[in-house]
Amino acid sequence: MSIAACAVSMSLLTACGGGGSSAATGGSGSAGGAPRVAPSVSFTTDKAAYQPGQTVHLLIHVSNPNATAITGARLRITAQHLGVDVGSATESAVALPAGDSGVIDLGWTAPSSDYQGYDLVVDVVGSDGAVLSSRSGAVDVSSNWLRFPRYGYVSAYGPGLDAKAIIAQLTAYHLNGIQFYDWQWKHHKPLKGDPANPDATWTDIANRTVNRAMLESLIANAHAAGMVAMNYNLIYGAFDNYVQDGVSQSWGLFDAPGGPQWQLPMPSGWATSAIYLFNPANPSWRSYLFGQEDKVFDAFAFDGWHADTVGDWGVKYDANGDAVSITTTFKPFLTAEKAHFPGKYLIMNPVGNKGHLEVNTSPVDAVYTEIWPWDGFPDYASLKGVADQARSESGGKSLIMPAYMDYDFAKTKSDAAPGIFNTPGVLLTEATVLAAGASRLELGDDARMLCSEYFPNRSLIMSDDLKSRLRNYYDFAVAYENLLRDGQTNTSQAVSTTGYATSATGEANKIWAYTKSDATYEIVQLVNLLGVTDTSWRDTNATQKAPTTVTNLTLKYYPLRTVHAAYVASPDFTTVRAKPIAYTTGSDSGGDYVTVTLPSLAYWDMVFFK
Repeated sequence: MSIAACAVSMSLLTACGGGGSSAATGGSGSAGGAPRVAPSVSFTTDKAAYQPGQTVHLLIHVSNPNATAITGARLRITAQHLGVDVGSATESAVALPAGDSGVIDLGWTAPSSDYQGYDLVVDVVGSDGAVLSSRSGAVDVSSNWLRFPRYGYVSAYGPGLDAKAIIAQLTAYHLNGIQFYDWQWKHHKPLKGDPANPDATWTDIANRTVNRAMLESLIANAHAAGMVAMNYNLIYGAFDNYVQDGVSQSWGLFDAPGGPQWQLPMPSGWATSAIYLFNPANPSWRSYLFGQEDKVFDAFAFDGWHADTVGDWGVKYDANGDAVSITTTFKPFLTAEKAHFPGKYLIMNPVGNKGHLEVNTSPVDAVYTEIWPWDGFPDYASLKGVADQARSESGGKSLIMPAYMDYDFAKTKSDAAPGIFNTPGVLLTEATVLAAGASRLELGDDARMLCSEYFPNRSLIMSDDLKSRLRNYYDFAVAYENLLRDGQTNTSQAVSTTGYATSATGEANKIWAYTKSDATYEIVQLVNLLGVTDTSWRDTNATQKAPTTVTNLTLKYYPLRTVHAAYVASPDFTTVRAKPIAYTTGSDSGGDYVTVTLPSLAYWDMVFFK
């Protein structure tokens, strides 16, 4: 199979991007004896997740930079699940003409087991059997996205966008759910036009143009990539002149008995001067809003409702002057909403985790909360705490956590003159959230990262290096989903490292080490805070420094059960594939222990014992 025969257009190459962690291992000499540069290889998959037994299409980008052809080469695909080989290698001959590059579509059949993550490695193998270059990635085989949600967003719907390329970029990060942020006309009347024939265009709250055909194309491309499309809307918001659309002010919430309606001012020039807030517990308001959402689902192929709130602003009052605590309205609203839309997914954001118990014990399909430092979540350890809390309250669901990085730094930049996200701060927060068994809502549109609660904000962009490293982190999250957030529970086993202080609570200038277990594995999460003096997760001024990397790190662990095998894996290694590691056993006053030596610790290592 030659590159020339399988090459696609350069525009698709750009959309496909690179893949996973890579390692170039050199190559054989050319026919004339001159050294040969290793070919490059990268890959993505055509979907974010797959059904058991489905064919996984690997879009493999291969390039030969040499002035001579490489003959007799093969592409080899191997798979592992938690360090154990899965199936046999898949191989295909590949011609590598001089200076040529292209994309080859090779199939790999997903195993029949449901809810499993796999790491895949694609090797370019020379005619002599030597590996010339290698790239690792991951595949999620799950029949429903809710077991391991990886949530992203889109927020631009104007004409002229490339919907297929936008979704392809998000597919590269394995995002299996997409929040369609601010797609609607008005919060209280999201659909403009008739459900059978919506208007061709309308403006959103910021007076940005929404193109119906583009919205539909984004939804269709998301579905084709195995993603669900979630319709975003507040549970209690309305625009100016809402009475003209059949909304009664008597359904509202008020700052004081007989006082003005609770409202949030909007920027000058937007489509409404304010968002007016209503009582989610009011049956008439619910009936009205559910009726409007019925029209949305009739018009567009959304899979569910991403319901939003604006936080807890203290006691408000209904039209009768009775006090209303907003968080107490959440569960009745969500219960009624799920009953009205039984076939649609439901997610709600209790901003700042206010009302978390009401939401996490309601019939939401996934748990989600927007995190702010002033709501009791200032540091890395607090992120793990809220992830643990949500899992406990919801019966095991994995928290989706919007947590906006470099927040104040972003305010010094603009869409026209954007700044660059600080890579060390992003990776430390990423490691913290993933190791805790949660995920972040952070990526959207054209490979953008959120720096603000207003998703169209583009004041900061990711460097190419950060994009690549985050790909590794998302590959890692997929490959080890069955150890990160698949029923594991916290344990309190003792952990120590030779020569470096450890902490179970994320203290500065120490290795943050904590333990979990399930029926088969015991896991040690190691987040590196050595050399880190500021443990605030938001890195608000983009000043966080990279932790001090250590090599040949000796770890001592006191297991619950007899150890039969030990592995280490990290999104910071050149491959996400787990490395088997030798271990020794012993016993002291603390009990039986195992000792392993890890090759390095940059940001995050995960050690697991079978």
